[in-house]
Amino acid sequence: MASCRVLLVTDDRRTISGGLGRASIVTVAEVDSEGIQAWEEHAVPWRERHDAEPHGTHHDSILAFLRQERVRAIVADHIGAPMRSQLADLGVTVFEHGGIDARAAALAAAGVITGQSVRGDGERRA
Repeated sequence: MASCRVLLVTDDRRTISGGLGRASIVTVAEVDSEGIQAWEEHAVPWRERHDAEPHGTHHDSILAFLRQERVRAIVADHIGAPMRSQLADLGVTVFEHGGIDARAAALAAAGVITGQSVRGDGERRA
């Protein structure tokens, strides 16, 4: 299987926690059939921008980040309907699951996106 890049909202760095538009930390996991090959944490300004700007105006910066990182799937506790629509237009699949282990979520999302089995222990291979 080719690799799949999954964005995870992980405010606590361990579990899926928080909504996409109010995220302050996200992780981009690179997953292939052998498991997680890369785990990159990013501090993002979306929480501050969400509260400081008119609703929805920070969507462009989120979408630009997703394009730059070549994200194919997102796992978050919550994603609002307007953003979900924009993500669908971009071809990004959304999974809303709060409180689950971020590594397990990355593996599961990549498996769904690629339609292939992914090694299930969540450990990095690189």
